[in-house]
Amino acid sequence: MLAFVLDCSASAAGEVTADPPITIYTEEFPPYNYTGEDGTIQGSAHDVVGQVMAASGVSYEIRLLPWARAYREAMNDPRGLIFSLARSKVREDQFDWLALLAKPEFYLFARADDNRQVSIAAIKRGDYTAICEDVDASCTILEEAGFPRKRLFNRGTGGRSETTMIEYGRVDFYLADILHHPFRMKALGLGESRTKPVLKVGEGFSLYLAAGKHVDAEIRHKVGAAYRALVGGGQLGTPLTN
Repeated sequence: MLAFVLDCSASAAGEVTADPPITIYTEEFPPYNYTGEDGTIQGSAHDVVGQVMAASGVSYEIRLLPWARAYREAMNDPRGLIFSLARSKVREDQFDWLALLAKPEFYLFARADDNRQVSIAAIKRGDYTAICEDVDASCTILEEAGFPRKRLFNRGTGGRSETTMIEYGRVDFYLADILHHPFRMKALGLGESRTKPVLKVGEGFSLYLAAGKHVDAEIRHKVGAAYRALVGGGQLGTPLTN
C-alpha cells in the first residue's frame, strides 16, 4: 500500500465534520523517503515531515509515486504538498518552501575505469557530456555546474539507461546524491563498483517540503508556521547530509 494516513479522525458526533486530509506527494528516494520492509513509509525526510505536520495540526496522507507523476499531481492538487523537492532558481517562485528536510551531496559519476581529471573549466568548455532528466532537478543542477545545454542528454524512464550509456561510453557522467546512490544501484541489480564519484557539484541544492502557489493559503501558513516554531524551539535536528 503506497499511502500512509495519519491523524485522519472525524470530529465528534454532532459537530461539523473536520476537513479531509491533505495529500503529500513524494517518490521512493532512500534514505530520505522510502517504503520499509513492513510496508510503512520511512526515511529521514519523511520523519521531519511527520514532525512538522503533527505540529501544524493539519491531517494528511502521503502518497509515494513515480516522481513525474508525484510532481504533476502536486501541481494540480489545491490541497496537495510535495516533499524531497530540490529547491532551485527555476522553481523558486513556483512554490512556498515550507520546511528544509535534507542537504544532499550531488556528485558526477563516471565509469569506474575512467581516470581523466575532471574540472569545472573543462565542463564549461563543453569537453564532457552528461545525462539527466528534465522532470527532476538533475538537468538544472548540471547546467548550473557549467554544462552547456547541448552537452546534456535526457534519459528515458526506468533509470538503467544512464548507467548503460556511461558503460558504453555514450556519455561521460550522470548525477547522483552520494547517500542515495548505493540504494539506487542495488535496486537496479548493479554493483556500486561499476561507477565512481568524480566531482562534487550542486552546492546549495537542498530538499524541501513545498507547496505550489495554487495550494490553499491557510494550509501553507499552518505548515510553514509549524516548521518555524519547531526550528525556533530547537526541536528539529540538522538536516541529513553525508
